Order: sequence, then structure tokens, then C-alpha cells
Amino acid sequence: MGGLILQWGSISVAANGYVDFSLPLTFPNQGLGLVAAYTYGLGGLSGRIGAGLLTTSTARVESVVPGTSNTQIVNYLAMGR
Repeated sequence: MGGLILQWGSISVAANGYVDFSLPLTFPNQGLGLVAAYTYGLGGLSGRIGAGLLTTSTARVESVVPGTSNTQIVNYLAMGR
């Protein structure tokens, strides 16, 4: 069955866009979930971020921050087994 595997890192994403990326390691059995958060505050702007696993080795992070076109740095934590 296998134990819990955690992977984490940082990626750049357009303020109003998404990025697909490869995880450092492929989960051997199953991807369970992905959480993401902006590394820095949004400077008083309101925004949202969404994240999910596409496969056992790839993920997607989507950012929506109206009023800016700056690239955002996002930290993520992926869980699998």
C-alpha cells in the first residue's frame, strides 16, 4: 500500500493565468492532493489561487488577481503515496 509522501516547492505563475509543472518525483501509487499559497502578500489586492494534481507526476496552479499583471510566486505542497 505505501506510506504518505510529501513534496513541496515554489513556482512562478502569471497573475491571471495558470502553469502546469512536473513534480520532483512521481508518486508511485496515487496522488492525493495539492495545496498552494502565494509566497508574498498581494499588496492589498484581492485574488484567488487554485491547485490540483493532473497525474501522479504533474500538477496545475491557477491564479486570478484582478488589477495586476505581475508574475506571482506560489508555494505548493503535494501529497500522495
